[in-house]
Amino acid sequence: MTTFALPNLTGRSIIGTSSTLRLGSVVGKQAVSLSDANVPVSDGGSGTSFDNRAPGLALNYIICVNGAFPNSGSDSGPVMGEIRAYAGSAASIPQGWVLANGTLLPIAQNQALFALLGTTYGGNGLTNFALPNLSDTVVAGSGGSQSFGKTYGSNTAILSVSDAACFCRGSRIRTARGDIPVEEIQIGDHIVAFDDDVTKGTIRQVTWVGQSRAVVRKRLPDDEAGYPVRLLKGAIAHDVPYKDMLITSEHCLFLDGRFVPVRMLVNGRSIFFDKSIESYDYYHVETENHSVIMADGVLTESYLDTGNRFAFKQNGPVVLMRQSRNLTWDDAAAPLEVSRHFVEPLFRSFQSRADRVKHTGRSQAPFLTHEDGLRLVTETGRLLHPIRRVKDRVMFKIPAGVRSVRILSNASRPCDVIGPFVDDRRMLGVLVGYIELFESDTMTTLISHLQDADLSGWNTIENGAMRWTNGSALLPLLSRSVRNTAIMALQIHSAGPYLASDSWSGLMRLKVEGSKSR
Repeated sequence: MTTFALPNLTGRSIIGTSSTLRLGSVVGKQAVSLSDANVPVSDGGSGTSFDNRAPGLALNYIICVNGAFPNSGSDSGPVMGEIRAYAGSAASIPQGWVLANGTLLPIAQNQALFALLGTTYGGNGLTNFALPNLSDTVVAGSGGSQSFGKTYGSNTAILSVSDAACFCRGSRIRTARGDIPVEEIQIGDHIVAFDDDVTKGTIRQVTWVGQSRAVVRKRLPDDEAGYPVRLLKGAIAHDVPYKDMLITSEHCLFLDGRFVPVRMLVNGRSIFFDKSIESYDYYHVETENHSVIMADGVLTESYLDTGNRFAFKQNGPVVLMRQSRNLTWDDAAAPLEVSRHFVEPLFRSFQSRADRVKHTGRSQAPFLTHEDGLRLVTETGRLLHPIRRVKDRVMFKIPAGVRSVRILSNASRPCDVIGPFVDDRRMLGVLVGYIELFESDTMTTLISHLQDADLSGWNTIENGAMRWTNGSALLPLLSRSVRNTAIMALQIHSAGPYLASDSWSGLMRLKVEGSKSR
């Protein structure tokens, strides 16, 4: 009635508000009472684990979208891209600021901010870019262990598909008692392993079972989003599997003496990502040694503990305190095989079988383009188009005072352009070699892209002479005259082909077609 309180941040971390954390809510615990009922004695056994997160307070994170450009010399007012914690409600955010909640902004109306953020936080880099999403997060300074824009840690653990090679509910595992649903398998059960004898098998004891839940992240490519892969009955051979099989994309099938990730066999007909499923439970079954086991009549793998055990809840009674074993594929029952020369014949065989047995799924060859869409964007958001192309050199005119540019281009993944049997999921833009900058009567060779492993927008350095961009790659121009224009020559060793839907022209075509249909 007469007073109000300021937020008490003593000993607390600021956490961005979200749908689960309301403005001003206190999260975490400063102290916890332990008893034999809640001390975790195994990998997520029947006891309830305790919460020892640092206490926090939920506030709004806001970002300046209309302020002074960094290093502009202005010493008053907010700076574009600046992030602040704000104790007011979302409805009362000051002008020029917006919630830092991952919103997509159009590049055309926010060129200066795009020059700062690029696609660090998402967006296609052609028509839009994303603000950082600080909901449910704590801001930490970048440094030696945390790079700019990288999200690390979470108050919710979501296992990525690269970590999850699992069975979905209903998968039937071959045991000494017959085929049993995976969700009913318990520690101590005996399952049949086929790595020693693929015709008769041997009995092995289950040493651990785990369960977790997946939620699909639709903004990612299908193989990374978390969609389960469905193998239709008979996709591999007659009655193999003997019913539809659902597994995660990284789960391996045992084929011709090797383990092959099922994502590399997706043909859109008999083996496909089931997009009707957006969340699901999945399960692990482990034996003392990694084993070839059978699920739904298909030879596949047991759990290989590569360090993700603690993301799972253990089913059944607690029988042992088992630490993560951090195994590798050197400890597997058979070699992992992802080479194209081995996987493509399998892919073609299953694809042909789908045609013969008339599986009803649809598979279309992707529409491709060889247009690279190459252009530059300055730190103020100005687009620069090529002025000349001579063999493998592409020339641009660089305005006076520009200290850095981003190399923009179309970009696609080889696994999408060529086929899933190619185990290359990098987003590839253009392969850049030497870069020369001609200014006044001097020529400078720019080499930061060939030396700085952490330079934004570049793929891994493969050799000392060239490097792939990811479609939006930062290029510092070092110290330049503020008065003179310059000519930049980019050496492009390779570019494309690209998915037409990933290209600038493809996006524009979709935009036009979408406007006509409304």
